[in-house]
Amino acid sequence: MKKSLFHLPLLVCITAAAMLLSACGPSEHVRLRYTSQAPIIAPGPDAAKVIVVRFADARETTAAGLRKDGTSFTPLSGMAHWVADALYQELARRPVFASYVTDPASAQGKGYVVTGTLRKVWIEEKSAIDYQTTVEMTVTMTSGDGEQVFSETLRGSLTRRVVPTEDATQELMTEALRDIVSPLADKIVAATRR
Repeated sequence: MKKSLFHLPLLVCITAAAMLLSACGPSEHVRLRYTSQAPIIAPGPDAAKVIVVRFADARETTAAGLRKDGTSFTPLSGMAHWVADALYQELARRPVFASYVTDPASAQGKGYVVTGTLRKVWIEEKSAIDYQTTVEMTVTMTSGDGEQVFSETLRGSLTRRVVPTEDATQELMTEALRDIVSPLADKIVAATRR
């Protein structure tokens, strides 16, 4: 009899912990926030002007990913804006005069222009703690006179095991995006110096 009484509190604690962890799992809605972790480097008086234009969205779906139960992760804001704004934030911390516009016509003739097409941003919940994130975009940089500086397709993938929290999906998507836009910002700055 004493043995079964000992197991009862343990069983209750395990059940309560499992319920708490499942309640703290990722939300079906993904907040898209981005904050650069790069140090701020002030541009000099002769620094180049770089205008990031809101990217086009060519994804096949409006969902942000797939949960393990088969339902979708839904972004709470526009993903193409999120990606372009992340690139702008990275550039704003580098030694260039960066700006962000939504209308491509307003960027022409004012400096280097960066446009892009978002091909894929996808997070998949493989298990309660395992996630895979994929980001793919095509980016083009042109000079102030419209000459193409470079154009390339960038891809990144991130697989992580995480503690299931409400913000886990947002944090993983941000990390995967940062792995692409931070080096891209460095490449853009280097291209302005040629």
